[in-house]
Amino acid sequence: MSFVKIKEKVNKPFWKNAYLLSLILLTLIFPNIFYLTHTNAPSLLILKYSAIALLFLLNPIVFFYKNIKIYLYALSFFALFVPMVCFSIYLFDLKFGARLANLVFQTNFEETKEITQGYRTIFIVVTALYTAIYIFLVKKTTVKAISLRLALFLSIISISIVWGKMFQLKKDFKVTSMYGILDEYYPMSVISGTMQALLTAPNNLNEARDFSFHAFKEDSLPTRQIYVLVIGESSRYDHWQINGYNRQTSPLLSNLHNLITFPHMAAGAHFTWLSVPQMITRATPGNMEIQYQEKGIMSAFKDAGFKTIWLSNQDPDYYTGSFTLHAETSDLCLFPGATQLNAKDPYDERYLGVIDSLIQESSKNLFIIFHTMGSHWDYSKRYPAKFDFFRPSGTSVSINPPNSSKKEEIVNSYDNTIRYTDYIIDSVIQIIRKYNAISYVTYVSDHGEDLFDLNKTQLNFHLSASRNTLHVPYFIWTSNEYNTTYKWKRQNLLKNKNRRLGENDIFYTLLNMSNISFPQFDSTNSISSSAFHDSKQEYIEQGASGIHYYSKLAN
Repeated sequence: MSFVKIKEKVNKPFWKNAYLLSLILLTLIFPNIFYLTHTNAPSLLILKYSAIALLFLLNPIVFFYKNIKIYLYALSFFALFVPMVCFSIYLFDLKFGARLANLVFQTNFEETKEITQGYRTIFIVVTALYTAIYIFLVKKTTVKAISLRLALFLSIISISIVWGKMFQLKKDFKVTSMYGILDEYYPMSVISGTMQALLTAPNNLNEARDFSFHAFKEDSLPTRQIYVLVIGESSRYDHWQINGYNRQTSPLLSNLHNLITFPHMAAGAHFTWLSVPQMITRATPGNMEIQYQEKGIMSAFKDAGFKTIWLSNQDPDYYTGSFTLHAETSDLCLFPGATQLNAKDPYDERYLGVIDSLIQESSKNLFIIFHTMGSHWDYSKRYPAKFDFFRPSGTSVSINPPNSSKKEEIVNSYDNTIRYTDYIIDSVIQIIRKYNAISYVTYVSDHGEDLFDLNKTQLNFHLSASRNTLHVPYFIWTSNEYNTTYKWKRQNLLKNKNRRLGENDIFYTLLNMSNISFPQFDSTNSISSSAFHDSKQEYIEQGASGIHYYSKLAN
């Protein structure tokens, strides 16, 4: 056998394996390349990110030196997520990290079907093909083992470079957590994002078990009191007729007596799991941990002798945030699936009869929170046919997948959800009004919605902080009986109508409006108090550290 043939025989499997291993690694780190290319990043930056991601995959190689294929097969877990991450980047400019991990854990099966409608088939096909190609490449490679010395060398070098870089970036950006840095690199972002979603919050109220506000009613009234907070979903301020919108989205509230609208309410976050705790606990963007350390508004009302009720048209969420945990501290808590509800009717109005029945069956003072589905995507599925007012809409034309060519139908569908929410709020008020109680009904949305505002070709929902995702509607209706009993509180509400408000003012405002206090009560956060101070309108970003300010957002 000639020397050339011997050399060719030796080199052929080497080059074949090198080629296959290169493709295998490329399939695993592809989201980095796709994201950076998608954002028009410089070629050098793409190479740097790719190199870091590749070296990360070599970190544990020393533990698999005897069977490299086992390690490569184990990495198919990351290959499985690649299509999902790339779809997320393409559709929402959202790579895998804490933000996407939290969305995954918050989203139930029905929501997943709605979000992926129009993409579902191609997504399943691409995921199956991508995973199959990865496994095929691993199967074709003939590398079975490498020497312990080489494996140890690769692990030490890759660990030194990767983690040296990570700690340097942590120092340069002056952050206390490594999570935000790791979120930038796939597949490290899968690990860091999942850990943030599941491990950074306790997801229990064990620490608050023995906590008490020692709240008390500052008066004793012979007349019954019924107080209601309606929490909206994805409702933006400027799509309400009552707030100046040029469409008839709130014909009922626009003509309602005793209703006060507040034009300057800013949400504390553009995600439900971060914003709602700021309404129902003393959590703020600068101290979100307190939502787990002490009880919430339900407990304060119970201390003051009220029966508390939480009604939700959204499924419970135990993975992120605390509002489900606080909901379950109420005397009565109903979520979708409860036998008291009409399972065939998914709309918010199915709770109206429940509210009326609960008021009738009890003579106690009541505090009720009603968490609606509101304007949650898919908009066209949030209202019954009789509220299909603006057309064409998603009830006659598919708005999935959402894109700019369907903007008219999407906006019409969204505006129909606002008109339907107008009906829901008005209906709650009419139910409460007939009991002639000292009462109020207040409405605020968890966050707003982006309707092709940040990007004219892309529906952003509420994935990014902006004026449209943080400026939310806020209404307070008070009964005639309330206005007579608490005349000065009503006057303070009107006086503070045009002040800057934040959603973390709601906790104190609801208690103060109900004439409930506790030893550490801060009246400067209540808009029904003459001592109210303008809110700083702080908000928190998902997966990012630090406090941000609504006033600094671009118009």
